[in-house]
Amino acid sequence: MECDEVRRNVPIAVQSPRSRPAFTLVELLVVIAIIGILVALLLPAVQAAREAARRTQCNNQLRQLVLAAHNYLSAQGTLPSHGDVPSHLSSHAKLLPYMEEQNLIDLVDQDKHWREQTALLELPLPFLRCPSGVPQLTAINGRDFGLSGGSRGDIRVAELTPHYVGNMGARPAKCTQGGGGRGGGGAWTTDPYATYMAKDIGCIDSAPSSSHGDGQSGGTARNGAIYPRSKIDFGDITDGSSKTIMYGELSWANVDVRQSPDENLTPPPFESWMVGSTTLGGLSDPNSAYGYIENAKNVRYGIEERALVDPVDKRPLTPGTDASLGSNHPGGTHLGMCDGSAQFVQKDVESDLLRAMASRAAGETNSPAF
Repeated sequence: MECDEVRRNVPIAVQSPRSRPAFTLVELLVVIAIIGILVALLLPAVQAAREAARRTQCNNQLRQLVLAAHNYLSAQGTLPSHGDVPSHLSSHAKLLPYMEEQNLIDLVDQDKHWREQTALLELPLPFLRCPSGVPQLTAINGRDFGLSGGSRGDIRVAELTPHYVGNMGARPAKCTQGGGGRGGGGAWTTDPYATYMAKDIGCIDSAPSSSHGDGQSGGTARNGAIYPRSKIDFGDITDGSSKTIMYGELSWANVDVRQSPDENLTPPPFESWMVGSTTLGGLSDPNSAYGYIENAKNVRYGIEERALVDPVDKRPLTPGTDASLGSNHPGGTHLGMCDGSAQFVQKDVESDLLRAMASRAAGETNSPAF
């Protein structure tokens, strides 16, 4: 009985040999360090998985755009042209009724100029933008409407510019046979150059200065699949539809022209997905299709070789229609081919090969550099 009484009076901490003190500070720091190492190891894998998903989505979106062009061809007999009079709409706007989404069929009035459809100019279409792309400054039809900002327009960060641009074709280093910009010298008479330039309006033979651009469009190739006043069908793509680009990804460059010293010399960086050309001359003038071309590009340089004017970063610069294809995907960019496929092309692909893929009928795959 006395032993039991003594046992009852002993404190619990003394009775329990299994009790132990809390974590020490050193142990806590070790645990935190281990967790940090695990997070550091797992984070790149998570980011890589997310980028793989974004890249797959981008590829699918580009492929859907190319397939819509196939549907357009079946209905209209040709691939969509770009910036034609009198609507001056982009090929993207022309393809919306053929993308098998009911809400897109009547979205754009195909018979009206894009200036008359102002509500749509500020309507974002996410499926025309790469999920890995950077936010881009968009000029809301400033030259045509005289909005705030003068000739540059109402410039803002907006999700309005398509990241998939029509391929107007390859472009030689010089605009004309004899050299000299804006029509100087003689026209190209030898292949493949003779098939290249539809209009040399704004075509210059050298890059602008490193401070700001010179306001030139860059000229318009006509040996690709999507260009102003085109009437292309698959019979015209003699280089092979699987080897010819229809749309390419351009989602890598953000351009800020607001810091340029002379706004009258600097075109707005990008315009809404509806805009094919920003009108040169009267709306009924066929040449007005070759004004400032938006949302379609020549292939003159390699992937991510030339950006538009960017006075902040001082990158190598180029006129508007000569801006390089490129993306924020590691290692390269996507190309939508005329056969309905979309492929990822490495960033280091030779520019000569890329130009060969841009032309539809010059047969220059094995030709010397041009």
